[in-house]
Amino acid sequence: MKSPATGIALAACLLCAATSIHALTIEIATAGTDYIQVGDIWRYKKGDGPPSDPVSAWTEAGFDDSTWLEGPSGFGYADGDDATILGDMAGNYLAVYIRKEFVLDALPPDELLQLVVDYDDGFVAYLNAAEVARESMPAGTVTFETEADPSHEAGTPETCPLGRAADLLHVGTNVLAIEVHNSGIDSTDLSMIPALATTSDVVRDGETWIVGSEVVPLRGTVSSALATSVKIDGETASFDSGARTFSGDVALLPGTNVVTVEALDAALAVVESGAITILYVPPSNQMGGHLTEDATWAGAVVVDQTVIVDAGVTLTIEAGTSVLFKTGMSLRVEGRLLADGTEDDPIRLTHYGDGNTWERILLLGAEDSRLAHCVVEYADSEGAHQDYYAEGSRDYHEAIVALACHVDIESCIFQHLPDQSAGAEGDAIAIISDDPDLPGEATANVRGCQFLEIGQGVHTRYSPIVVEDCFFTGKRGDNDDVDLWGESDPPPLVINNVFIDPGHDDMINPTRCSAVIIGNYVSGSDDHGIVLRDAGFPIVMNNVITNCSAAG
Repeated sequence: MKSPATGIALAACLLCAATSIHALTIEIATAGTDYIQVGDIWRYKKGDGPPSDPVSAWTEAGFDDSTWLEGPSGFGYADGDDATILGDMAGNYLAVYIRKEFVLDALPPDELLQLVVDYDDGFVAYLNAAEVARESMPAGTVTFETEADPSHEAGTPETCPLGRAADLLHVGTNVLAIEVHNSGIDSTDLSMIPALATTSDVVRDGETWIVGSEVVPLRGTVSSALATSVKIDGETASFDSGARTFSGDVALLPGTNVVTVEALDAALAVVESGAITILYVPPSNQMGGHLTEDATWAGAVVVDQTVIVDAGVTLTIEAGTSVLFKTGMSLRVEGRLLADGTEDDPIRLTHYGDGNTWERILLLGAEDSRLAHCVVEYADSEGAHQDYYAEGSRDYHEAIVALACHVDIESCIFQHLPDQSAGAEGDAIAIISDDPDLPGEATANVRGCQFLEIGQGVHTRYSPIVVEDCFFTGKRGDNDDVDLWGESDPPPLVINNVFIDPGHDDMINPTRCSAVIIGNYVSGSDDHGIVLRDAGFPIVMNNVITNCSAAG
């Protein structure tokens, strides 16, 4: 069913008035497709035992649920928001299983799928038998006896971005299945109110929403019975005092807008308020294709096709700019890149909304380039650098790759590569001098950067590089924080860095490389601190190495 104005609920940043504590909600009314709405009829089973045999069968389309009970959402008891009341749940069972099938005749090519859910205490959601969301539940296998942890109170719907609808759904029968759990057998309440929809012209990036329209319609609810009017950014909005709902349009400036909503009483005192952050990207800031002359990006830019900076051309990215890459897009630099953020106004090189990943920045025989005070995140940068040992053309996977050129990378943060999951292990930087298709000396200065809970930090091949005053922590997978392969003149220099508490593996690993390693603090590895491998004449001086299980 096509809805011209589907309200996508935002878990807004709530600000409470000094005289009252209420929950004001804000929605952006967006065009999209409602697949499952609040109040739709679901099949459900009380969790007094496993939901099916085999235990996962109930999450699959085509499962015979004819013996299950039937009722409208929401499900629960004692919260006052339940359409299907589970009056016998307290003291008898911890979980309830709900499932709903829906049929698609065609797939939306470009829309993003979102699960909007109000819940108490925890849940795991499955779409076509694949887990897509988990909140307030322990990791690992979940049974009908698993308690939610921590507990969570209903009242404010949350949006769980799932990714591209075309990647998650299929033509024919689909099924959304959700198991809802209480935090204890004697819990005083339970709620599950789900909805499944797409949005095409509004995208969420964490707590920020990205729009391409200068004017955005807002609506929402006010909980206080004292409210008699509502203002959006100081302008009077339409307010239904009986239903306690409001609506109104807000005009945006290019870039980040923080829009405030205030509910007022008869004396014009604020009784509750909230805010929503909206990033407006004008149509003129949709980028793709070749840059044939110098260009400057500022505010917010969407890369909807790979951008190629031609030889002799400089791309400048101003401080405070957000560069949002759509799925699979890259920035290829054959000219020059100058991305100069500041500590107060960093540049964000990120994805175009939750559930998406972009590719990488490739510097290909470029002029001397620089990235300073940049946040690099959500690049699809998982892979094995051992692949580069094989002969023939290479496919690089790191977030930033420099071939046969020089780049300065200063005070940058590398995080969420390729996402925020506990197993994410995307790699940050590759400096390569021996590419078979573009050979030539590649050099880099990597200074003052942070590498936070990702895979490998820096990988080089036959490249002079300086890694100085950087911070590495939480490295994951079979990776090294700094991996240096092959001799160079001058040799790589790794000085005055901090390497602490990796999830796994070594921290500094020069192979066939006479690296100079001085003044580093190395601690907490479940493997080695520093590995000196194969032929070479490395120098290791004045380092502190502690608490490395295999060896310092």
